[in-house]
Amino acid sequence: MMKQIIISLSICLCKLSIAQQFEVLYDHNGFSNDGGSIVKTDAGYFTTHLATDPVLSYTTLVAAFDEQGALLWDTSLSNPTETFSQPNWNVNILVNQTSQFYWILGNHSLAGDTELLPFLNKFTIDGQPIEIIVLDTLVNQRPDAWGGILNESGMYLLCRDRTLGGNHELLIAKCSLDGQYEWHLTYDTGFTFKPKCIVDVGDGFIVGGSRYATLTDQGNGDGQQYIRKFNYSGVSQWTNTMAYADNINLGAIGIVKLDNGNYLFAGTKYIDYVSMQPLIGELDAATGDTLWTKIYFESEPYDPDNLDDFNSVNRIHGFKKLQSGGYIGVGECMHEIIPGSSADPLDNAALMMKLDDEYNLLWKRIYVPISYAELEASQAQCQLNDFVENDDGSITAIGRVYMYTGTGPQGGYIQDSYLIRVDSLGCLVSGCSVGMTEFESVQNLLVYPNPATSTITIEFPQRDNWDVEIYDCQGQLAAHEKYRQSVKNNFDIHNLPSGIYTIKCRGENGTLSINKLIKE
Repeated sequence: MMKQIIISLSICLCKLSIAQQFEVLYDHNGFSNDGGSIVKTDAGYFTTHLATDPVLSYTTLVAAFDEQGALLWDTSLSNPTETFSQPNWNVNILVNQTSQFYWILGNHSLAGDTELLPFLNKFTIDGQPIEIIVLDTLVNQRPDAWGGILNESGMYLLCRDRTLGGNHELLIAKCSLDGQYEWHLTYDTGFTFKPKCIVDVGDGFIVGGSRYATLTDQGNGDGQQYIRKFNYSGVSQWTNTMAYADNINLGAIGIVKLDNGNYLFAGTKYIDYVSMQPLIGELDAATGDTLWTKIYFESEPYDPDNLDDFNSVNRIHGFKKLQSGGYIGVGECMHEIIPGSSADPLDNAALMMKLDDEYNLLWKRIYVPISYAELEASQAQCQLNDFVENDDGSITAIGRVYMYTGTGPQGGYIQDSYLIRVDSLGCLVSGCSVGMTEFESVQNLLVYPNPATSTITIEFPQRDNWDVEIYDCQGQLAAHEKYRQSVKNNFDIHNLPSGIYTIKCRGENGTLSINKLIKE
């Protein structure tokens, strides 16, 4: 029997936001499932989920939710003779702005057969499956599909060609708008290749991923970032590879075209074998050369008495530019949640982080279901894999939760999809109480009183010339003041409507401090 558990439901304080925030654990007939991809629809959200059917083995779940997080419909693609599965948390919903259909991309195999072929499953907007196309033309390449894009010229599928030893080859398959095979090309990456993303950039497409010379490399994180640009005919334009000693080790998971024509990439870097941290960088559009990189949450010495500040793991699985400005990355992090757990003292939690247009960190939030902290001493995992931006600036993200409860069809474990909708400040419920703990990127910035009604006092980290900006929950500038050689000043906010705001302070030496303000 299908079940849906709604954990919490509340209304954001922001005056312009009318959408309800929510937190949902989604299950389907006791399947083990992970939320993989999400797109926005007029009715709410269209999603795919990597799943394991207790009877039929691997499958793909397709589901739709309304804007309040209620399940509209869901279906499992596999049957007793065929398996239709997803390989990883990759974007596998292909849709354009004018289409009334959604194409689901994944891997097809006969029951008991380990060989894979890409499949395309066409759905109507209300969840009616129209047809499944299996690309059996590619049987000799033994491919597995990882992601795709759709534009007015057709569909481009990102696959890994397994005919060359060690999964070295990248394969791009082109299909027409009705899903019919047109051509494919393969490219030797030189090492074992793991695709991560494919992005349409207007004059072609870019693929990102990671590659490893040996399995030991992969285990140690000694990999290479691999990014390659193609034109729409499949001709390679340039390749960017960055060895582990230089930059990203776990591959590029997101690529964004910038206003200057260059490309921003995002991924995760191993640091000294004890830490993983988000990293972004800019690529020259013409040559693919790396122009600069930036790491967030530098590795800190382990201190068991200061766990709130221990940033051992911050890994992102999804990264996009927002229409309202700035960037969001989603993934997983470590934090003290379950005392005495098998991973004690730190546990795994879902992560969301926001950057402004200049790539400064605005905030970092973590999320876990309410039931997460009620578990006995057992391992628990929670992460976010993909997200969409809503019209009001809020964010709806999808991922997975894995935890031991002692009962149920999954051997006492729960592995379900995790959906949350948060406001533009990352707040799940009123007052910005997020999951178990909330993080702010604050560098000794004091703001009081908070909440406030008319005037606040700001104490800066150091004496400097400060620009102070206050943004509303839509990311719009609401107030701005400049203070010269100041360490403490008052700020008049009596004209601001009630709601939640972000205070951003910049000094001439580049210092950035962020804090949250609640105006009553």
